[in-house]
Amino acid sequence: MKRINPTTGKIFKQGDICQDGKIFVHYEFILNKEGYFRERKKTIENYKTYLKKRSEKDKKKREKIEKIIIKIMIGDQTWLNDLPQKTKKNIEKIGIVKHNGCKKCGSKDIKQIHFEHSHKDFFRTSWVQFEIIYKKIIIKDNIYCNKHNKKRENMGRDSQKTGDINEHKAIIKFLKEGYYVFNNVSRKGPIDMVLVHEKTGEIRKIDVKTNSYRQSYKPTTRRIRTPSKEQIKLGVEYEYIDKDEDD
Repeated sequence: MKRINPTTGKIFKQGDICQDGKIFVHYEFILNKEGYFRERKKTIENYKTYLKKRSEKDKKKREKIEKIIIKIMIGDQTWLNDLPQKTKKNIEKIGIVKHNGCKKCGSKDIKQIHFEHSHKDFFRTSWVQFEIIYKKIIIKDNIYCNKHNKKRENMGRDSQKTGDINEHKAIIKFLKEGYYVFNNVSRKGPIDMVLVHEKTGEIRKIDVKTNSYRQSYKPTTRRIRTPSKEQIKLGVEYEYIDKDEDD
């Protein structure tokens, strides 16, 4: 059984500060004398070192996975030899994909070729996640260069149209909530609109974002957007709108 953090009333999660001042890292599946799972903790300095080493390890694995995907895209079948043995066996069960650059013109310029659809869940630090990506994306999508990838071109236009629609939905929403809405006349900038409440005079700076949900990594969970340094400095809020959300 996992001991409850008395501060939060929930089980400990990584980064929680324990009563002894140490940082909680994870539970170990070994019971202590009280019948709870043993807790792995570190001092603040050791925890910082641990995070740094883990970050470096994740970066190396991410880079390796990126190189493997590049090899797949250009038809270099040596990518199979770069996989851990267990992952290789699982991939062989799924089936070996044979891409060879752009399906239309054969281009292998890695700066110009992409999978047919735009996917944001590619480069993870887990081989399990690589298998999911392989099954859901790599083995199903064709490779096209920028010139011949019509679907990506259409997706760009559709994305802009969706953004425009959702910005107007946000305007209607804020008007109903009693705000004056001052829209940005420029298509660029850190703020889409400034709100001033009719009664309280409250001022808010808003950047409208269309909700985007992951397809591979933790499917159906929402992607978290990180504000730019300029937006943080200006105190900009994100207003998330679903593209199929009704008024």
